[in-house]
Amino acid sequence: YKSYNFNFFLSWNFKGNADGFLVYTQNSNTPIFETNDGLRHYLELTEFKGSTKFIIKAFVNTPQGRLILSESDYAVLSIRKYEKPDVSLIIPAYNAKDYIARSIDSALASDFANLEIVIVNDGSTDDTQKIIDWYEKNYDNVVSIQKENGGVADARNVGIEAAKGQYIAFMDNDDLIRPNMISSLYNSITKNNCDVAIAPLYRITDNGYTIHCDLPFIEDVPYDIDKYLDIMYTPGYYNCAIWNKLYDAQMVKAHPLCKGIRYEDVSWTPCILSYAKRFCFLKTPFYEWDRKSRDRKSTRLNSSH
Repeated sequence: YKSYNFNFFLSWNFKGNADGFLVYTQNSNTPIFETNDGLRHYLELTEFKGSTKFIIKAFVNTPQGRLILSESDYAVLSIRKYEKPDVSLIIPAYNAKDYIARSIDSALASDFANLEIVIVNDGSTDDTQKIIDWYEKNYDNVVSIQKENGGVADARNVGIEAAKGQYIAFMDNDDLIRPNMISSLYNSITKNNCDVAIAPLYRITDNGYTIHCDLPFIEDVPYDIDKYLDIMYTPGYYNCAIWNKLYDAQMVKAHPLCKGIRYEDVSWTPCILSYAKRFCFLKTPFYEWDRKSRDRKSTRLNSSH
C-alpha cells in the first residue's frame, strides 16, 4: 500500500515458527531486506516503482544454513475496494508525527476489506494533522476528525460517536496491528454471536516480545462474560487493555469512556465488559503494544484541557 513516509508499506501474515524473513524483488537472487526477527510482519519500502513485484520468504536457521520454509505469491501495489464499514478502528492522536504513519500503514494493511479507520486528532501542535490529511485524501476508508485537546478518553469518545461500523476496535497512535487481527476477531465474534472478542497481545521493549493477556479459555467458542470477569484481576491473567478486543458498537456507544481520570482504559474495560453477555477468545497475539519506539513520557496523549 502507498505510505506517507515511504513508497510502499509491505505487510504479511505467517502461520508457524520462523527465525526470520527475506524479501526479494521479482527475478532477483539477492534479498533487498532480511531480518532475524521471526515475528516481523511489515517492511517500509523506498525507491521502488509502482509496478515492482515483491516476494517474501520465511526461513529457519540450521547447521547447514538457512532453510526456506515457505514463500509468498508476488505482492504488488494494491488498491482495495472499500464498500461499507463493518468494523471501525479508532485511533486517538496527539503530537504523533514521528510514529502515526507506521501505525496507520499497519491498519491499512489489514486483510479485512471493510475496515473504517477513524483518526481523532486531539489538538496536536506538530505535523500530525498533515499526515492524517494525506491518508484521508488517498484512502476512502480513513476518516479524519480534529478537536481541541481534551485527553485520550475524550478523543476516543469522539471516535466512538463518529464510528459507523457494527463493531469497534481501538489502537494507539504508536502501536501496530497484525494484518489478520481484525478479520480473526470479526470472524470469531460473528460466528459465536458474542459482544466482545479478545486475544492476547505482544508487549515490545528493548528485550523483545512478551505475550500478555493469554487467558485459559478454549479458542473460538462462546463463554458467559462472568467467566472472564472471574479471572480478570488474577495474577498472570490481568487483562484490562483496551486494544486487544473487538466490541459490539451499540454496547460501546451506549457506555463511552469516563473522562477526567487517569488510566481511563483500565477503569473502562471492566465497566464495558460488565454490559456484555458473552465473549470469545483467540490464542494468537495480534496487537503490538510498542514500548520501544518512542519515549512515551514526552509524547503520550496529553490529558490536559
